[in-house]
Amino acid sequence: MQKQITFLVKNKVLSAIDFNPRSYDPEYLKIKKNLNNYECLEHYLDKEIKGGSTPPYYLFKSNEDASIPFCKTSAINRDFINLNDLHYIDSNFHTKNLSRSITKPYDVIYSMTGKFMGKAALCPNVISEMNMSQNSVVIKNDNKLFSAQLCIFLNSKANKIQISGLYSITKQKYINQGRIAKIKIPPLIKKNTKYLEDYINNLDNYYGATIKVKNTIKNFNKDILKCDFIPDTSNFFVINNKSIIPMILTPKYYDNFNDSIISKINKLKISKVLSDFKIKKGEEISSSNYIDAGVPFIKTSSFSNFGVDTQSNHYCSEEIFNNVNQNLSIGDIIFTKDGKIGEVGIIDENTKIVLSAGIIIVSVDNPDLRYWIFLLLNSLYGKVMFKKWNVIASTMSHLRKDIYNEFSIPEIDKNIQKKYIDELKTLFKQKSSAHKKINLSKSKVLENLI
Repeated sequence: MQKQITFLVKNKVLSAIDFNPRSYDPEYLKIKKNLNNYECLEHYLDKEIKGGSTPPYYLFKSNEDASIPFCKTSAINRDFINLNDLHYIDSNFHTKNLSRSITKPYDVIYSMTGKFMGKAALCPNVISEMNMSQNSVVIKNDNKLFSAQLCIFLNSKANKIQISGLYSITKQKYINQGRIAKIKIPPLIKKNTKYLEDYINNLDNYYGATIKVKNTIKNFNKDILKCDFIPDTSNFFVINNKSIIPMILTPKYYDNFNDSIISKINKLKISKVLSDFKIKKGEEISSSNYIDAGVPFIKTSSFSNFGVDTQSNHYCSEEIFNNVNQNLSIGDIIFTKDGKIGEVGIIDENTKIVLSAGIIIVSVDNPDLRYWIFLLLNSLYGKVMFKKWNVIASTMSHLRKDIYNEFSIPEIDKNIQKKYIDELKTLFKQKSSAHKKINLSKSKVLENLI
């Protein structure tokens, strides 16, 4: 819901070029004045800002091997690229047809349209090359310290206000490459050097730990489940009509591949099922309660790198936070049950947030069990179970509650403990530590900007 704002403007401030009211918002005019002595972004760049382009659907790959990561705007959070939301495209098409937008480590990626407009992140050092959709641009600079400061500034409150007076509205918000080039940018500030170096180093640590978490999950799939990926289930298959039960009548439930994966887990010694733990879901707060700043409201699209994006597009008041009273704790496992089902994370920040109704919260006191359940949910076993108990109602996918009783949790043997659980504990500790240091570096840099 759009909120109405009323303010007065002196007539001498009005311009015949632009009568859009948001261009005369006092907060915008104040930021515009403060930035007036700075140069435009294009002044600091040797190369033009380049926009991406989306390839035809048949050039997207189901397997990331021998493919190039492709970033849609949904994968761009403020400061971070969500490595779990990348797509993969044909490498030859990337090199020959999308050469203008080839993106390399520490290039700035900036989203330019829609609900994700105005988010910036550095290309991760764990990706040698990537590309992006037409809704984003790549901003290149040979000095990665300047790129880091630029990224931090683009995500700042000051710049959010600056672009609030620059974007166009067609069917949605849109800030084109020309207007991005005209954004006023502070020059590289030398006393920021140490903080910018820390920001970059901890980003590297954060992404390094995230990649290792992904590899741990892959190793579990190969070693325990004996498979690498879930095949295309559009293939025809036949089942005995006696096995059909009226409880659920979806082809995904009866897919033969489901049974083979599930049986590998059920052959282990089962100690618990998911319903043995405290399970609750988030709550809706109504879009009329969204505000520009406050307590982050986490929707199902806010999952990022096995956690949540706390620099959300949606916020709510302290009053709503207190009324919702979700009692979240560090270490709670969360996963999505509506829409894009099966996104899994762990709350690893002691930050006030409100989770939407499309998110399930599982509280597990035992750290070993916590990471074991996290691993199972992220494994191909988890993906198959999410797929099996997935139904569509009112045009939207939903997860049936039956999964809580059906989701088996085997005992943790010595091999699983050493090879997977202990590894995940260490990696999440590294990832959380790096994240905190990134936020600290950002706050120090912003103190020296406007």
